[in-house]
Amino acid sequence: LLRIGTELVLILDWDVHHGNGTQHMFEDDDSVLYISLHRYDDAMFFPSSEDAATNRVGVAKGVGFNVNVAWSGGRMGDSDYLAAFHHVVMPIAVEFNPGLVLVSAGFDAARGDPLGGYHVTPEGYAHLTHMLMSLAGGRVLLILEGGYNLSSISDSMTLCTSVLLGDPPPALARPLPPPHHSAVATINETHHSLERLTQGLACLDISQTSANHSPSTSTPVGGARPKVCLSEEGEPGDLTPELSQAAELPQVSHQMNPALLVTLSFLISVVNH
Repeated sequence: LLRIGTELVLILDWDVHHGNGTQHMFEDDDSVLYISLHRYDDAMFFPSSEDAATNRVGVAKGVGFNVNVAWSGGRMGDSDYLAAFHHVVMPIAVEFNPGLVLVSAGFDAARGDPLGGYHVTPEGYAHLTHMLMSLAGGRVLLILEGGYNLSSISDSMTLCTSVLLGDPPPALARPLPPPHHSAVATINETHHSLERLTQGLACLDISQTSANHSPSTSTPVGGARPKVCLSEEGEPGDLTPELSQAAELPQVSHQMNPALLVTLSFLISVVNH
């Protein structure tokens, strides 16, 4: 961290289980922003703790630097995770401006995983990775964690690794459905938990801020604000504009990411076992 001249680290955890250990380790630290997207089901899903709830936002000087997108109800997929990235993850991450991004890359929310029960596709994970690559000068490290379907893990990690190498993410399935109403409710709850804070990142009006991306893909759209998918009633709005083809997506620099060798070693280990 000293070598790259930063003390700010974003830990993005998309494993289907809440990272309670990571949260407790950094919940009083304002130099680490921890964001977890996880299955919660009103504290009925493992680790079955209210520490995973949206209202757990950190303690002491870390208040505002712990963000839980705690899904309850529904079986979340690409639309729901993209909505969370566009309306929670990326606006907060851009404001935080980390020098390094660590991804707890569990793929047990992937389509076909027998335990997670969610439906995020390999293409969906690739788009999430592509958005994260816009942070920290591309210093993004994916650390392989959970997953209980070898094909889902391998396919997802392969596309994420391709994005780390600088390839554009593949096109998402068309048409992309709007996010599930319970996903919209969770995003609104996350907004509500953060907007009441008086320190940390509370000054960022995330209900009105976008990450400068199309709401359906990770394509930069030249400064235009995407349609807000949230409403007072918690119902989804229009999140199904025409999707950009992969060929239209911007190319990321093909300079080798130093973290990629670690990611590749994890991938090779998974395939070999």
